[in-house]
Amino acid sequence: MIIVSDTSPLNYLVLLGKVGLLHRLFGSVLIPPAVAEELVQAGAPDAVRVWLESRPDWVTVQAPKVMMPGLRLGAGESEAISLAKELHSTFLLIDDQPGRAAAARAGVRITGTLGVLVRAHEAGLLDLRTTLDALRNLNFRMPEPLPNPIRDLLGDDTDNPREKCGVFATWGEPHPARLAYFALYALQHRGQESAGIAVTSGSSIERHADMGLVAQVFDAQTLARLDAHAHNRPKHVGGAIGHNRYSTTGASNRLNAQPFTCFFRHGSMAIGHNGNIVNAAELRLDLEEHGHAFNTSSDTEVILQLVAHCDKGPADHRLEAGATGRDPLAVALRRLKGAFSLVFLYDNRVEVARDPWGWRPLVLGRGPHGGHVVASETVAIEVIGGSVVREIEPGEIVTIDDSGVKSRRFSDPAPRLAHCVFEHVYFASPASTVFGSNVQAQREKMGERLAAESPVDADLVMPMPDSGRSAALGFARASGLPYREGIIPNRYVGRTFIKPTGEERAIAVRLKLNIISEVVKGQRVVVVDDSIVRGTTTRSKMEQLRAAGVKEIHLRISCPPIRHPCYFGVDFPDRKELVAHGRDTEAIRATLGVDSLAYLSLDGLLAAVHSDAVPRDRYCTACYSGDYPIEVGEGTNKEALTRG
Repeated sequence: MIIVSDTSPLNYLVLLGKVGLLHRLFGSVLIPPAVAEELVQAGAPDAVRVWLESRPDWVTVQAPKVMMPGLRLGAGESEAISLAKELHSTFLLIDDQPGRAAAARAGVRITGTLGVLVRAHEAGLLDLRTTLDALRNLNFRMPEPLPNPIRDLLGDDTDNPREKCGVFATWGEPHPARLAYFALYALQHRGQESAGIAVTSGSSIERHADMGLVAQVFDAQTLARLDAHAHNRPKHVGGAIGHNRYSTTGASNRLNAQPFTCFFRHGSMAIGHNGNIVNAAELRLDLEEHGHAFNTSSDTEVILQLVAHCDKGPADHRLEAGATGRDPLAVALRRLKGAFSLVFLYDNRVEVARDPWGWRPLVLGRGPHGGHVVASETVAIEVIGGSVVREIEPGEIVTIDDSGVKSRRFSDPAPRLAHCVFEHVYFASPASTVFGSNVQAQREKMGERLAAESPVDADLVMPMPDSGRSAALGFARASGLPYREGIIPNRYVGRTFIKPTGEERAIAVRLKLNIISEVVKGQRVVVVDDSIVRGTTTRSKMEQLRAAGVKEIHLRISCPPIRHPCYFGVDFPDRKELVAHGRDTEAIRATLGVDSLAYLSLDGLLAAVHSDAVPRDRYCTACYSGDYPIEVGEGTNKEALTRG
């Protein structure tokens, strides 16, 4: 059963000629009276009105119009949510973001225009590519992130997980925009969708952000303009913040490119965010109740609006010992639940903060000319000629201005710290020191542990480039097998390579990874990779190796099977889309078409990353174990509110 809550998806399905899918996919279709009234009287397209009047067999159910506390919903949405909550085995058809968030909070299962189309595609009831083209012609705004079947059609053929972002901040350096540019270049691996830099003149903030890689978004003229704006500040050059955003192919949206900026009563503010706020939908609804309007689908804008809102609230936090006054940033941060490494730029200072659980890395350093810098990874500080000072502590706010560096806390560190172990497995640069340990050394340890746990009689060890290289070195060293490079990546094929047909998609995979048949032909090969998410691309790569004449393929993965979604800044798909969900290792092996498959155990992974600075119990392993450090409801999903 499905309950129609929102006129928008019904409009699109009618205009596409696909509204009959609702009956075929869900059986009964209910239209509450208030929704039917909106459809007929509130400007619905003629096609919808004619269709509705011709369908007396569609059941309408009278339900009490119960407004949920704190929500500002139309009568139709409110009625539909109440009805769906009462009738348990139902879906709610809704595209409206606040309504979706409200329904999720009420424990109601939701779907929208794209959800219906994907279900129909999976059931063989339509051609999704043709339907998506027609949907675009109707000016449908694609949400972000896209469901994986749509990503596949639009050309995202990577099995690699995607990190959310990389951030950078500087104060007191002579050319802050240019410095931010090089730092973002060093952090490009953390996000390839968009890049942005904001600088202050002391009285205003100027920002440039766009879709694309750092080198595509910025040129010499743009950087010179930004630095000229920064030099307008009297006496001392101020600062800048920068941001790289992760890639969601087919969902490029300039509105979501950071840093975001706003004006509030004390001046200008810009923000960059790495992480994910799991209570963003709830906070957004509260802010909308207080009159805040939103321009994006990002949780980062929720933080920005929340800080501005708290600036108007009562004092409840001392700036520092013995001082008086409000600290709206601390007040706002205490309301956030989830992962956040944040950089803020004001007219007269930079402020940075890290969540109490310490999910994402954030480090403080000195710049090449004596100023101060903050970055997601140490490699960015070292590339610009700076030096690393220390990590920003969980629950800490650091202020950097003309007088230097000051620290205060908005929270004590969480009793259970939750450093993301996937930073060591995949995300961070091998050149970085993350959570107190060098990433390259940790990945080699993972390979060594993997060789000890899952030895195999083979002729050579080779990595899946580039992510498996470090672990493959460790595996080869521990196993005594020769290390060879048998797959060469084509670095000139980007993630947005268009693959409109099956044949061209196959060509694209071969373009990205070129097999050296002279190395692998007739050999028993150990292929080492860092992780498998959906398995589709991994299977294609294994087929390429078979075609090149490999005798045996023994796939070794330097982390445990990913069986659970991440809600804290990693774009893992829903459980049902993970190749390891509901499958044991033998079933995954058969799916991938390899001769043997072994994963590093969770105990082996934690043994590899353990250090005196960060013992094993301070890592988050929820994507492997399902043990989430904080409570995350099932309503926390990627469609309720896009992450920042």
